[in-house]
Amino acid sequence: MRRTTLTSIEQPAFVTDAHRADSRGERPEIRAIVFDLGEVLIDVDYRYLYRKLLPTEEAVEEFLATVCT
Repeated sequence: MRRTTLTSIEQPAFVTDAHRADSRGERPEIRAIVFDLGEVLIDVDYRYLYRKLLPTEEAVEEFLATVCT
């Protein structure tokens, strides 16, 4: 099974595509919702986001240790 890594603050395509209307203007029926509470399907690591927003790796680690507790 392939894991998906979120590397941006935007919603992944598989979330937004389910809400787009098709060429007839109809929305597809949502048949299942998957909750990934154990981070099995999607690798959730906030370092991916904060590395883009903060200047150094040390700043990222300090931010995570002091702010995101």
